[in-house]
This record gives sequence, C-alpha cells and structure tokens, in this order.
Amino acid sequence: HFVNFEYNGSQGYMENTDYENLNYFLKSSILTKHQPIDVIATFIDRKFGANNFYTNNPDYDEYEETQTSLVGVSTSILKNNWTFKPKLYWKRGQDMFLLKREDPSFSRNFNITNKVAAEVNSSFKNNLGVTGIGVDISETTLSSNNLGDQNRTAVNMFLEHRFLLVNDKLDITPGVAMSYYSDFDFQAFPGIDIGYKFSNNFKIYGNIGYSYRVPTFTEMYISLPNFLSGNADLKPEKALAEELGIKYNINKLELSGAVFRRDAEDLIDYIKET
Repeated sequence: HFVNFEYNGSQGYMENTDYENLNYFLKSSILTKHQPIDVIATFIDRKFGANNFYTNNPDYDEYEETQTSLVGVSTSILKNNWTFKPKLYWKRGQDMFLLKREDPSFSRNFNITNKVAAEVNSSFKNNLGVTGIGVDISETTLSSNNLGDQNRTAVNMFLEHRFLLVNDKLDITPGVAMSYYSDFDFQAFPGIDIGYKFSNNFKIYGNIGYSYRVPTFTEMYISLPNFLSGNADLKPEKALAEELGIKYNINKLELSGAVFRRDAEDLIDYIKET
C-alpha cells in the first residue's frame, strides 16, 4: 500500500492570487495466485484566486474551485503468448467559477462531469513480431448550469502489428484506429511506423498517420455573454501527421533529431470577432 497526502497553500503574491490545494492518493496491490490486482484512488481539491487569468478586465476578480477524483482497478493476465491488460475506472470532475469573486450572482458557472470506462489492451507475440489489439468503452455525462445536461458514449479500438525483419534491424508497424462517438459518425484512421537500425548506436525512423479529435462540451456549448460563445455545430477536427527522425549514440552521449509536420482540417479554435 502506498498512501500520500499533500497540502499546499499561499496568501498569494498580490491581491486575489491566494490558493489552497489538497491532494490525497492511494495505491494498493492485491496479491493473487497470478498477477496482482492494482487499485488506485485519488482526490484533488483546489481553491484559488485567478486574478486576471481568464480576462484582462480590471473590474473582474475571477475565482475558481475544482475537485477531481479517480478510482481505478487494473491487472495483467498472461496466457500462452498473449498478454491482456484490463482496466476499469471512474473519474469525476467538479468546477465552480466566479467572474466576480465577491458577487456570485454576476456570473457563476458550475459543472460536474462523470466518466465511467472499461478498456482491454492485449498483445500477442509470434514469429512475425508482435500484434496489438485494444478496445475501450466509456460513458461521459455532464451537468452544468451553463453547458446544460450532456452525455456522450464512446467506443475506441485499435489494431496494429510490428514486423521485425532483416535480423531485427527493420521494424514496420502498420495499424488502424477506429472511433465511434454517439454524437458523431464512425471514423477509421490508418497509420504506419518504420524504423531501421544500422547499428546499436544509429537508428533512423519515420511515421505517418491520421488523427481525429471530437469537440469538447465546452467548445460546443459554452456561453458567456459579451465574452465567449461555443458552436453546437462543430465537426471533429482531422489531421495528417508526418515525422522523420534519427537517434545516434556516442559512448555516453545521445544525439537525436526529428522533423515534424501536421496538416489539419476543420481545426477547432477560438477567434475574436474584431
């Protein structure tokens, strides 16, 4: 068992920059006849003055209180050449924000989110390399006086295989990720990683793949008059990412470098009207 408690507080370096943080953490390993079952639990409570952190209006004295809690259970299952890693967790978040600290009636935003998820990642070693398969299913709910009551069911899957060729000098890993969100369409995104090891000291690698991100509830439904507005018609953003890099070791010195390019479509961002 590992137990940790932490307190951190300050009156702040100037008006309305005070804060108080409380962190609780527990991790336990339950011994079984096979692999241990790991249990993790954490609770974080934070209260802080956010002086002009979100705005630059001198009439505002923003204040925020957040809570985050997580409970998770995980283990590993070994069977023949297969390794299974199941995980089950519940995460809760709470956020209360005041635009004017001493006047909650002016602008108060209060949100509570809950996410319950189960996932299983597995790998299989064979003569052609290593095959990886995974799936996770989650249900997210939001209750908010500003964003409304929302919910989202998500199913994400991936399949990949790492080929080791040319006396294990060449590794090629093609794969595909598939995503389903209850409020968006099904999507599939392929990718591939390639690496060649000229020696134990020198390797060159590259990868290319598509990625996908659905808009958050905040991006879709936020509504702060004369300040910030969301867009319920937002579509997921997509991107093609490419990378090429090298790694080189000289005695105790390690050198590495890479070039990276990302080409995005339907990028989600906030803009000013003027």
